[in-house]
Amino acid sequence: MQSATIRQEGTHVLLIVDGRVVLDMPWEAAKELTKAITIQALKSEEIANREQIIFDDALALRAGLPFGLARLPVLRREAEREAQYNRTLRRFMPGGVKSKEHVGTPTILLGVPKREVK
Repeated sequence: MQSATIRQEGTHVLLIVDGRVVLDMPWEAAKELTKAITIQALKSEEIANREQIIFDDALALRAGLPFGLARLPVLRREAEREAQYNRTLRRFMPGGVKSKEHVGTPTILLGVPKREVK
């Protein structure tokens, strides 16, 4: 691999590869480039760690969490399949988390209830 160095000179940022200046840009452009590289690195990390992300997302789905960990739709679908068919998850979390909601018709009270006089 080639050796690369990033250096600051005045208001410019320099990328030096093997002793040659490859990129000379103002600091604003360097910040934008940094954001773009960070986004692409996070996407690559998600693909590299896909097995763990799928399992963790399946666990979150099985637990009934309202959000997922996978951003890519392909990984999200795989996590849904994993939550449905993984024997270990089904054995340790049968039926997921039980709902705490009450089913029925709500009572609607109009106004402040009157006190009974004894």
